[in-house]
This record gives sequence, C-alpha cells and structure tokens, in this order.
Amino acid sequence: MATNVYGNGLNSTAGANTVVHYYDRAGIKAANKVNVYGQFVSKKDMPTKMGKTFKISKFLHMYDRSPNDAEFSAKGYMTARTADEVSLSLTNASLAEGAGAVNKRAIQKITVETSLARYGEMIDYTDEVDLFSEDYIQVKYREELGELANARQEDLIQLDMLGTPTVMFSGDATSKALVGAS
Repeated sequence: MATNVYGNGLNSTAGANTVVHYYDRAGIKAANKVNVYGQFVSKKDMPTKMGKTFKISKFLHMYDRSPNDAEFSAKGYMTARTADEVSLSLTNASLAEGAGAVNKRAIQKITVETSLARYGEMIDYTDEVDLFSEDYIQVKYREELGELANARQEDLIQLDMLGTPTVMFSGDATSKALVGAS
C-alpha cells in the first residue's frame, strides 16, 4: 500500500489514507446475513446495451399429458401413479414397426419480458467522517446500508413470488398427500 505523505495540505497521488474495502466487506457480509427468499431466485446476467428492458426466451416443460386435458386440471401432470399404470402407459406408447405419426407432442417456446427499476438508500455525510471517524463508524455505516439493501431485495422477491400464478397442487389437492387422491 502506498504511503500518504502529509505536508502541503493536498491529498497524495495514491488517494485517501483509508482502506475502504475492509468497510465494504463488512457491508456485504451484513447484506447476506438473512436470505429467506433469495435462495429461491435464479440469477441471469444482464445483456449489455439493451436499456431497461430484459427479455428471455424459454421452453415450457413437456408433460406426459396435455395441459388442456380435463384430467390435467383434476390430477396434475402425471398420468401414472402406480407401477401398473406406468407399465400400461409404456406399453401404450410403444410404436409398431413402420408406425406413422402417433403420440404427437408439441414444444412451446415463450418470451418473458420485464423492465428494470432502481432501488436504494443512502447515507449523506461530509469528508470529515472519512478523515476523522474510527473504523467502527465506517463499518456501522456500511452494515446498515447492507442490511437495508438486503431487506429491500427480500421484499421485492417476496412480492414477485406472491404475484406468480404458479400452481403448486392442482385440483382439490391442498397438500402433497392429497395429490391424485381423487
């Protein structure tokens, strides 16, 4: 690390005489202390030069029964629930020699689009805090900002999860035990 030479009243060419990455590391640790909903998200890198719009294409899962089928609404995506049903459905799916177009399936691709928004908090202070405060104050500032950033991120993730039209248990089922009971 370069030495800060005092004498002429100006900053040295090496910059300020504090090592801020120590303080920043404390803020990052505080921001990652409590991640309840963050573990459920997936990370995608932002494409450059695309503005504030983020688009991603994905293929939908191909179920072994059609989602438009009434049975799909009643019992879910699995056609087979027992070993006998699995064996029977495998037998029914077998193709005869020279068979034509049977057991057709379709792959569906969708494009999801979202707009970005900036969130954040700040602490406003003067340069005297940098020069004359002790390490505890600098660490405390960054820890508080890190915890606020984490709380904001967790709130946004929870809001997204509550607004998702995901079907956990289809039909009359309210738990895993009741799936396929009817």
